[in-house]
Amino acid sequence: MRRLRLSVFFGITVIFASRTLQARPYAGAGLSALWRKTDRLIIGFHLQDALKIGGDVTEMPCHVGFRRAFHCGTGLPGRDARPYLR
Repeated sequence: MRRLRLSVFFGITVIFASRTLQARPYAGAGLSALWRKTDRLIIGFHLQDALKIGGDVTEMPCHVGFRRAFHCGTGLPGRDARPYLR
C-alpha cells in the first residue's frame, strides 16, 4: 500500500414511495483517505455526503382520514400487520 490513498465515491438512489413515507431521488459524493504512518499503523478518514442533492424524506401520520390506525412500519391495518411483527 502506498503511503496515502484517496478515494472519491458516488451514490445515487431513485424515488421510493409507500403509504407511510416518500423519499425523493438522491445523488451524493464523498471522500475517503487512508494514511499509512508505519507498517502497523494506518489512519483513516471518511467523509460521507460531502456533496448531497435531493434525498428529502416525507413521513405520513399513522392513521387515515377516518382516524383508523395502521402500523407505521408496514402501512397495513393493525390486524393485518400482526404476521409481520415480532
